[in-house]
Amino acid sequence: MDLCILILVTIYPQLQNSQVREFRRAQAVCEQVYNAAIDSPVDPLLALAVAAEETRFKPRTSNKGAQGPLQVMPGYWCPKDEKGKLKPECDHIDAGLRALHHFVDTRPSVRRALEGYAGKGRDARAYAERVLLRYKSLVAMAIALEGDETEGEGP
Repeated sequence: MDLCILILVTIYPQLQNSQVREFRRAQAVCEQVYNAAIDSPVDPLLALAVAAEETRFKPRTSNKGAQGPLQVMPGYWCPKDEKGKLKPECDHIDAGLRALHHFVDTRPSVRRALEGYAGKGRDARAYAERVLLRYKSLVAMAIALEGDETEGEGP
């Protein structure tokens, strides 16, 4: 997907040969997040903006236990069995999209939703601003890509 390559070029502006493998892995994660978001009620570009801010498309576990490219807290967003224990098979992308949808659906604005998604312990306002800035950039990229695709078409 061209949009993921454009996003990653902004993250890795001077790609070195040693970073090519990392770039390709990040591209695959970006595409997974985008494709999952298409099948969810979450704006795919917002999901990409969150994943870019959270992990730069390098899934990891944070020191607070957040996991995956969207840094979701499994204890809240992953499925549980009938005894309330986490099931071992948790798709962290889907869980992150569920969390993001929850906050977007229950807050008065996307900015407030992102502040809620950020959780406690970090500057939620600054986080929301960074994600929104990246989101606006992604919207502009998507519009430019769409324009490029239609340029050669006739009336």
